[in-house]
Amino acid sequence: MMNINELLRAYEKGQRSFLGKNLQNVDLSQVTLIGVDLAEANLRGANLSRTFLTKANLRQACLRLANLTAAKLSQAILTRADLTQANLSHAFLVQSNLEQTQLKEATLQHSNLRQANLRGANLQGANLQGANLSEADLTHANLEGANLTNTLLTGAILQNTNLRETLIYEPQSFSPLDLECLTLPVNQFSLFSSPFLLQN
Repeated sequence: MMNINELLRAYEKGQRSFLGKNLQNVDLSQVTLIGVDLAEANLRGANLSRTFLTKANLRQACLRLANLTAAKLSQAILTRADLTQANLSHAFLVQSNLEQTQLKEATLQHSNLRQANLRGANLQGANLQGANLSEADLTHANLEGANLTNTLLTGAILQNTNLRETLIYEPQSFSPLDLECLTLPVNQFSLFSSPFLLQN
């Protein structure tokens, strides 16, 4: 396992690549790691709360059960990363790349995912209550059983998105065009409020 102080010293000296490093359960909270390359790293259970990871590369990293509360991850690369049951509440993920990322049962309450790429992402059972998904691309994403209460979806792309048993109690967050490409029958939206059903 890599020593935290060793990593921070190397970063301060200009090193950015820490490919595949074992950083399980480390505490890197409130640290600045802008542009760091942690692709394929093991960050399972790590504390990255309020950490600055703008433009970081976390491709295929293991972040299961990690604490990323209020982390700054704008324009970060998280493709195919494993964020199962991770806490990303209040995280800043504007224009981040989360294509095919595992976010099953993750907490994303009040996170900012504006213009994020979530194509093919697995958000099954995730809590997105109060999140900002405006202009996000959710094509082929799995949102089965997710909580989208009070979630902002203005301009979001929902083509072939799985919304079975998804909780949405604020239908005004959609525009009628947002639902054009959904292929589920009306009876799948059993937990939606009646105004939403009327729009479909």
